[in-house]
Amino acid sequence: MKKVAIVTASDATVGIGHLRRAQRLQVAMQSRGDIQATIATSNIGNFDASYLRSLASDVAVIDLPPCLHTTSLERELRILRNAGTKVVGIDEFLREMDLLVVPSFHVNSDHLDSARHSGLSMRWGWDRLIIDRRMAIAPRSLGAPVLVLTGGSDVAGLGKHLPAILESRLPSGTVVEWITGPLAAPPTFPTTQRLRWIEHRHVSDLRPLMHSAGYAL
Repeated sequence: MKKVAIVTASDATVGIGHLRRAQRLQVAMQSRGDIQATIATSNIGNFDASYLRSLASDVAVIDLPPCLHTTSLERELRILRNAGTKVVGIDEFLREMDLLVVPSFHVNSDHLDSARHSGLSMRWGWDRLIIDRRMAIAPRSLGAPVLVLTGGSDVAGLGKHLPAILESRLPSGTVVEWITGPLAAPPTFPTTQRLRWIEHRHVSDLRPLMHSAGYAL
């Protein structure tokens, strides 16, 4: 059985997108039956690239925010590769990789040029998106709620002022389903309300809410 370590990090400054993607990868890999996938995660401020040396894995998948792509990370990845571990990068180009996967239907030309010059194998396209299994599109119904998603940590602080804007502009009685991310501050809902506000916390699967919404922000 192959052992795969998925290295990621998250906190309120960058949100939880990298961690959520790592979790999707773990589920997909383990569904094969011949892969043991584990997630090695930490906060951005506590990240220490030297701990990669302790990864007893055949493959290391690196899905880290760009702020952690440092020379020390490159050095530790070189040590891993010299020890026989294959390194797969997600999204961002690093010199010490065996494979780069860009989960997008579009790739920056700089990525392509860097990969070609280094001889790095790269995969991208519609079939490389690391997302949950899709659901059938439901017909939009009259009165369907407006879904608001501001991210796992609401980095932009939209919860402070967006509710007041929506309250003043949407038709009276509109249902607004507001998703508060696990690292986000509580939103500031208007004290006097024309709309019907529903806040959702600790949402493990957004698809049912997306499925029933008429519009989304």
